[in-house]
Amino acid sequence: MIREKQVRVRLDREDRECTGTISYFSPYLMKKRREAELPGHDRAGVLELKSFDISSILVVGSSVMAEGRGYDHYDSFSVLQEQLDRHEGRILSCGNCRYFLCSGMARDMSNGSRGYCLQGKLGQNLRPKDIRDIFHYCEYFEYGPQAEREAFRRQWKQSLMERPMDQRPRPEGWMGRLRPVDRGEEPEPPPSP
Repeated sequence: MIREKQVRVRLDREDRECTGTISYFSPYLMKKRREAELPGHDRAGVLELKSFDISSILVVGSSVMAEGRGYDHYDSFSVLQEQLDRHEGRILSCGNCRYFLCSGMARDMSNGSRGYCLQGKLGQNLRPKDIRDIFHYCEYFEYGPQAEREAFRRQWKQSLMERPMDQRPRPEGWMGRLRPVDRGEEPEPPPSP
């Protein structure tokens, strides 16, 4: 089985945007087959797959722009971008956004095809609604190389740690009311018998 995703690609030398197709090949998805025919190639063009690696190619028009192999989709995507960097090109999708975080759990659960959007999330925890596909493109997209993504991830993580425990949002005490101690007042003495 071959999975294909359409992505936007910017070729900086020519300063143009075009649509490309990323095709993923996986022995696991292909029921343990060890080779696959590459789209855009004649029948002699065969890609040999290692066990459980994900191999990918980026095709723009009828030419293959980059080929990559990785442990999961995100690794393979990163290899494609490294090859495009040599030609001053970029894949315009969330996988390359400076606000994108491919966390361990999201990566494991999606085989590297999903992560979190950190845009506007400084000092806030992440929610399931913040999950994005690495091929997604939205209005918050801002290209950032791997070093920038790591720096922003560290900044977001630090913003979570800077909140003191007493300033973090929390529900109003037991049964929806703040206790006098939580409001900074002296508690009432217990009634005398």
